[in-house]
Amino acid sequence: MSVHVSRKGIAATTASVASFHYYDLWSAARTWDGGVFPGPGSSVQIPSTQIVLLDVVPPPLFSLVIDGGKLVFDQMDLALETSYLLIVNGGHLEIGTESNPFRYHCVITLMESHVEPSLPFFGTGVLGLSDGIVDIHGLPHITWTRFRDTAMAGATQLQLERPVQWQSGDTIVVGSSTANVEDAEEAQVQSVSADGMTITLTQPLVSGYLGPKETDEGPGCNPVRLATEMGLINRNIVLRRGGVTVAPTVPGGATLRMAHVSMDASTHLAGRYLVHIYKAELVPGSYVSGCSIVASTGGIRSTSSRGLYVRDNVFVTGGDAIFAEYCHDIVIQNNFATALAQSDLTSPPRAMFTISTPSGRSQVSGNAASGS
Repeated sequence: MSVHVSRKGIAATTASVASFHYYDLWSAARTWDGGVFPGPGSSVQIPSTQIVLLDVVPPPLFSLVIDGGKLVFDQMDLALETSYLLIVNGGHLEIGTESNPFRYHCVITLMESHVEPSLPFFGTGVLGLSDGIVDIHGLPHITWTRFRDTAMAGATQLQLERPVQWQSGDTIVVGSSTANVEDAEEAQVQSVSADGMTITLTQPLVSGYLGPKETDEGPGCNPVRLATEMGLINRNIVLRRGGVTVAPTVPGGATLRMAHVSMDASTHLAGRYLVHIYKAELVPGSYVSGCSIVASTGGIRSTSSRGLYVRDNVFVTGGDAIFAEYCHDIVIQNNFATALAQSDLTSPPRAMFTISTPSGRSQVSGNAASGS
């Protein structure tokens, strides 16, 4: 089958059924007014008349506003740096989809500034979703698992409860199996066995970690099977320094679909949550899934919101991993949260999961916490 677009060219495929999309290329002069490419510090707007394909690494921008249009990241190694990445008036940001995830390496740097203006609800150094769609999908992985056998301090081989597809060079976090959060540690994978059930580390463990153990609290209590958890930190899509804020202008005006993304603001965003969903009635099917969230303060906060799935994520935080208050139809499932060090002792004690006044079809199940 071939397709000819007048004055645009010819596309061909051997498939019997195919879809074609016409994009304005970021790298093409005709995409920009006057043929002038956005330079360093530029403010870029993508209106409803444009679907732009990011096919080059642009210079650092001041702001990028997807104002009713669409920005699609090409399948190639990419990077984007800006202080404000905003999706408004039905705009759409697409970095992979659930059926066709992004397969290369992408780093988005959101530059927080104490000098530039702080937008209401959003601040600076932010991916802000007001009215539109955010699709960010990295390559899927088993995000966390548990020890199948106890590992002593000095061990380099770890036996896992279920197979993983982790690779040499991956970074993992191992939660503490004692009352001391300092026993948690990061480690690097050297190799993974063919069946995915054993990983070998580049360096010996500093602490020891317990394998499976069933609790027995007495008559009328169901036994709980406990074992030390470990989670994968790195992903092929990295969102660094800044955070994500969802604050819709109209109910049901925002869709957030974010999966298998590494979010790292471990040295930034003081006092802020890495993901903040504020008074948002999200479109059904919105989710944060399979991500690793490393934050010096809080992970995800959802306030007076509706319709969000938070599942299969790994949190390494100095504060709350998930804080949800007055939320309707929120589902929090199979997340693993830990800390690598004690948070500020002058601050109030933190819980990894704080769920206050949920309603509707809200569910909380299968989560694991270490070091809270």
